[in-house]
Amino acid sequence: KDVAGTLEGYLHPEESAHLFINAMGGPASTAAGSTGSFVHSITAGNYDSAATCASLSFNVRKGGDAGHTWRYSGGRVNQLRISAEVGEPVKISADVVFTDSTQVSDNIAAILSISTANPFTFQQGYFRYGASETAAYTTAAANTERISSFELTINNNLVTDKDAYELGSQVRRVLPPTRREVSFKIKQRFDTTTAYARFTQATASAVDLY
Repeated sequence: KDVAGTLEGYLHPEESAHLFINAMGGPASTAAGSTGSFVHSITAGNYDSAATCASLSFNVRKGGDAGHTWRYSGGRVNQLRISAEVGEPVKISADVVFTDSTQVSDNIAAILSISTANPFTFQQGYFRYGASETAAYTTAAANTERISSFELTINNNLVTDKDAYELGSQVRRVLPPTRREVSFKIKQRFDTTTAYARFTQATASAVDLY
């Protein structure tokens, strides 16, 4: 069995949280924020026992019969991409790999709950730059730099080939991660020589998407 696929949509404050937490592979905590909101604190990890979302389970109904439902279990996000540009909603794409799939009779329509919150848009978001992580995190919104688009990619490089199977089994038994790679791209217009000088001099820095 090869159970894998790509889930694409708009980055959502509620429905995208599990994908992002799983892609980070570590523990997460949730606390109440302002009225009707929550704050998720996510830590990078290696899918160890402390991870609050070490695997995902999807139910997918194929056809009109409630009995034609497949449950994909033991899933992990291999690669997560978040991108946005001015005037469009923020997009999310998750390449997910599962260990197995089974047919179940769950009635998804009866338990489905769709959030009434709107997805994130490229509005009131800031690109904050600093010489260090602390400097970028504490940069005031008035001193941020203008960008027209960005793309953030988290690649866990999961082992999904024959090494993820075991002798005598047709399903994957484990999806171990290897070295995680994080890449970040922005599109920026050089209005001053400050940002251009950093580019030509390959200056190391920290950035914060706020």
